[in-house]
Amino acid sequence: APAGCWELVWREHAPAGTVVCGFDLPEDVNRGDAVLPKGRVYVSLPVWNRAELTKKQTYKAEKLKEAEQHQIDQDDEIAKMQETSNPLMKALHYRNAVAATEKLSMSGVNTFLTAIPSDDEVMPINNDLLLCKKGTVWTKTGSFLGKEHLLLGVASASPESLDQTP
Repeated sequence: APAGCWELVWREHAPAGTVVCGFDLPEDVNRGDAVLPKGRVYVSLPVWNRAELTKKQTYKAEKLKEAEQHQIDQDDEIAKMQETSNPLMKALHYRNAVAATEKLSMSGVNTFLTAIPSDDEVMPINNDLLLCKKGTVWTKTGSFLGKEHLLLGVASASPESLDQTP
């Protein structure tokens, strides 16, 4: 059986932490077309406390609403630009569409906001702690202290009662 350990990593003042499970596989492990390579393999799953997640979900909802308005503004300005034959008005509407595009890009909806899970993407693990159901499987290249992380795939967690285990 592979040796393993786990650690909860939570930086001070961070909104979320991470459960990292490490396994030392004595040989490659195959399942279908997927292969976990021999050596150290890690599974990381984000962890949130309920209060902080609720606060971040509210923030995310506000930002998504703002982004939706930026998308509407962008579409409206493009339509106005296409409708007018006046070159100055075309330039003005083009500028407004680009400004809306920039606001949409800066809103974070396609970057950091995706890291804030919805309630159906987490499960309770202890009182106010919630574990994300999706995480990553990765390894390090080079030495144990090597800095290069190699993403191997996606991990899924699901609740299971300890009473049901044989």
